[in-house]
Amino acid sequence: GAQKIIFIGWRRYLYLWDKAYNGSNLFIKKLKELEKNCVGLSNNDSQSKENRLKLLSKELGIKFEENQLLLPNDIIEDFMLKKHIKRFDGLISEDLKKELSKKGFIADIKRPEIIIIGFDVDLNYKKLIRVITHINNGVKFILTHSDPLCPYKNKQEIPDAGLMVNMVSEGYNTPLKNNIGENTKLGRSCEVSWSFVSAVTKSPNPKNPNIPNISIKAVRSIFPLKLI
Repeated sequence: GAQKIIFIGWRRYLYLWDKAYNGSNLFIKKLKELEKNCVGLSNNDSQSKENRLKLLSKELGIKFEENQLLLPNDIIEDFMLKKHIKRFDGLISEDLKKELSKKGFIADIKRPEIIIIGFDVDLNYKKLIRVITHINNGVKFILTHSDPLCPYKNKQEIPDAGLMVNMVSEGYNTPLKNNIGENTKLGRSCEVSWSFVSAVTKSPNPKNPNIPNISIKAVRSIFPLKLI
């Protein structure tokens, strides 16, 4: 029969930035004892998936499989593969850029096919100028998520992808062909998100039969995909 999976928003309920909440590891261990499959969800794309898993494993004291965590990183990679997009530039962290390069995509600051706007913790003015220039020259962009702020240490909130895309959208100097609602400047963007229902396959994980394989089968957008 179909396997039951518990999806958990890890960033809000198990850890904050780089520190686990007290008792988080006990909660995960209890789920394992009860033989409950757990998949973590987060829209934090400031790191590569590999480094995020290392951080979580260290903080929670539990070894996690790669497919026990779903990030925008996974969706971006799947989206670019489906659209046969190879070259990219954008407002993304150096860690995410390296991850995409390892997967066979090409960081191209001169002739990108797509601009990725995400949680860029390595943002600088030179990069911002370059990205806005590409977009004004007709290169489409995708947005990893639209949260304006990210919870941080000491009850702080720091700028996230939503604020970055608003900053970029103010730099348009060409008229938009598609008006969507009142926020017309975002009409040329496409937020990549996932459908959790279709993300879980029925096939077992060959490395660990108790953990199902996760594959991204559906990439949808809050904006028309035809813009891409």
